[in-house]
Amino acid sequence: MPGGALVLVDDGRIAGVEPGAVPAPEDCQVLDVPGGTVLPGLVDAHVHLCADGTDGTLDRIGEAGHDAMAAVIEQSLRHHLAAGVTTVRDLGDRRFAVLDWRSSARGGGVYPAVVAAGPPITSVAAIVPTWAAKPPAPVSCGPPCECAPSAASTSSRS
Repeated sequence: MPGGALVLVDDGRIAGVEPGAVPAPEDCQVLDVPGGTVLPGLVDAHVHLCADGTDGTLDRIGEAGHDAMAAVIEQSLRHHLAAGVTTVRDLGDRRFAVLDWRSSARGGGVYPAVVAAGPPITSVAAIVPTWAAKPPAPVSCGPPCECAPSAASTSSRS
């Protein structure tokens, strides 16, 4: 913005933006950042807060108890906040851990807002990552079998 900008913040939220030539109110603390950039909070719309992002996390996810899972969730949220993410949408909850954490107001710290879908609704054997699934091998049926009914014999009944 030519001439800079005056960004007014009240209780951690942007309350207004004025041209840089406008004087700051008398009772405001001023932080002068020439050449600085202000970005809005980012939204990460696909996270798995129950996974710590390290190798083997999906193998270990069933081992964590309630407090250990809460620590993984809080650590993930701290990493997101440090990267400028102020809202996350969790799509991989485990046994309602993220929903429980969110409703318990754990930690008392500052964390991104959490929009949680809860655990997946699926059958136990249905979750196979598409990158892990191999396409089926082609099957050659060969010539028709003599014992199979022909189309003519199944379509006309006397």
